[in-house]
Amino acid sequence: MTFLEPLLLWGLPLISIPVIIHLMNRMRHKPKKWAAMEFLFMAKRSSTKISNLRNILILLCRCLVILFFILALARPLAGSFLGWSVTAPDTIYVLLDRSASMGSVTVGAEKNRLEKGIENIIEAAKSIPGTPQYVVIDSIDGKARSINDINLLKDELLFGLTHTQADITAMLNSALMYAIDNKTGNSEVWIVSDMQKTNWQPSSENWKKLMTQFNGLDQKMAFKVLSMGGESAENASIKIVENFRRNTPDGSEIQLTLEIRKSDAEAREIPVTFSVNEVESTKNFLVDGQSLTVQHTLLLEKSLNEESGFGLVSIPADGNLQDNEFHFAFEPAPELKASLAVKDSNRNEFLQIASAPAPEVFKQSSKSIKADSLNKKQLQDTSLLVIDGVEINEKSETAIKEFIEEGGNVLLFPSGRNGETYFNTVTLGETESVDQKSQYRLARWDEDLGPFVKSPSGESLPLKNIAVKQRQTASGKGQILANYEDGTGFLTRYNIGNGQLYYCSTLVDNNWSNLVRGSVLVPMLHRLQKEGAKRLSSIKETSCGDNTAIENAKRISNGPQTSAKQSAAAGVFQNEESLIVLNRPDNEDNFAYVEGEELQKLFGAVSLNLQEAVQREDDSFKTKLWTPLMIILFLFFLIEGWLTKRQKAVKDNALPETVL
Repeated sequence: MTFLEPLLLWGLPLISIPVIIHLMNRMRHKPKKWAAMEFLFMAKRSSTKISNLRNILILLCRCLVILFFILALARPLAGSFLGWSVTAPDTIYVLLDRSASMGSVTVGAEKNRLEKGIENIIEAAKSIPGTPQYVVIDSIDGKARSINDINLLKDELLFGLTHTQADITAMLNSALMYAIDNKTGNSEVWIVSDMQKTNWQPSSENWKKLMTQFNGLDQKMAFKVLSMGGESAENASIKIVENFRRNTPDGSEIQLTLEIRKSDAEAREIPVTFSVNEVESTKNFLVDGQSLTVQHTLLLEKSLNEESGFGLVSIPADGNLQDNEFHFAFEPAPELKASLAVKDSNRNEFLQIASAPAPEVFKQSSKSIKADSLNKKQLQDTSLLVIDGVEINEKSETAIKEFIEEGGNVLLFPSGRNGETYFNTVTLGETESVDQKSQYRLARWDEDLGPFVKSPSGESLPLKNIAVKQRQTASGKGQILANYEDGTGFLTRYNIGNGQLYYCSTLVDNNWSNLVRGSVLVPMLHRLQKEGAKRLSSIKETSCGDNTAIENAKRISNGPQTSAKQSAAAGVFQNEESLIVLNRPDNEDNFAYVEGEELQKLFGAVSLNLQEAVQREDDSFKTKLWTPLMIILFLFFLIEGWLTKRQKAVKDNALPETVL
């Protein structure tokens, strides 16, 4: 046992205070024999023995109250977290959370949460009598594997950190199936996790089904959870939200949209290193608050215009090495092709120019199409479909919906027809208009992501200058990216399958708005085309742990080799067809955790013990004991009070003193 405040143990001699006070009280009265009173003492002799015993118990309780009070103040820590096994289980299941978030360290510690969790498991196993069978279920594939030696958990190649996420319910289901198939007898399930909510999925219906099945087993199953909690050390993370390559007059460039997060809110600069084709560059970004979304442009030589490649963005090492890097890949700049189904000839001509203002430089093109005879083949190389005022028949609507579901982008403008519904997703309302003096103005728009994101130099699009005379609002479950002063949507995004439908509530027409100026419309169209062109890319981006994605592929980037499974470590792979980029899942940047009461509800009536690990500066995990000590202290205090009250009652009923 160790103590967080060992200096307070010097107060242990204070235990003697009740004894000293008792002895001093005895010294105040000197007995004097008097023959006339002897018969009274004989009458009380039998009750005196009981009174003396009661006094000793009261004195003992007072000493113990002081003892446990001092021990609680010193904050004792017990040994291994699983030291509460009474009988030896036949089988011990070790569910190991090896997700990226387990790579973080707590304040003052050197080892990460996974390393300390494994250390505690091995230490706890030493105290288990007999030789139970150990079955390890790690978070990469959720498969159950029997091991002969618990010390194998120290092997980083087999059980080290990964860039994956964990699925605790899938791991528990694997333990359940193994127990049913192998009749493993009385068992314990040891779960090591940082309790990240996205890994535990407390809202999943699987929990109720799992606990019902565990309760129905013939053998006894007890669950013990080691929560790898504690305050995390200072940490920052980086990821690429979007990357796009385009040609320029001098060569080509890669436009990266970065998201930098950090655990503290203090403003500070974070250096970001960009590595492309073994060429590195570094730029400092000021992060004021806990997050920053920013664009950065990497210039490539003209000789690389038709070349593919890959790169890496990284930040300095900190509290979690697993979120300090993010990989990306690029290929020759795609041609941005816009297809226009526009009823008005003037608007059609203007939108053709706006969607391809520099076709030769930026590989852009636009064409007009008929909306009444569309098929899937006509849209297969389209990056953006614009619909303005035309009526769409059932056949064309089916083709367009398939186009969106496969990752295509559609920009829809008002038709002027009230109640018209598109793709069972958005329904147009009434057309509204105002006079020249009271035009509709925009109040808010998203500048971090989407079509209105700031330029790489940090400049905002002039949406504050947008003036609308007429608008036709729409209803549907979408995300408003820009809204008017009354909260109505100017541009709304609706997700359909892997693609998006955007609805702009005004027309590119002087009688409706000043969008014809182009300062907002042109960059908006360009960004929507960039987004829609992703579906045409041969580069595949997925999360670590996806084994099927890298089947028959070879790693071509320098990446951490911390796991026997290549898909568990972030990096860039290549097969005969394409480049595959693996990075940590977005869920691993979520910092919501499952608390004790919520955890207990998940397990229901199943036997559960939750232990919260405390990581000290000496880098050891222990179990908190000060709370039970305070409970014991309170119990002794109540016993002392009851005995004292009983003693007083006895004295009040005693024989009256003789007065001479």
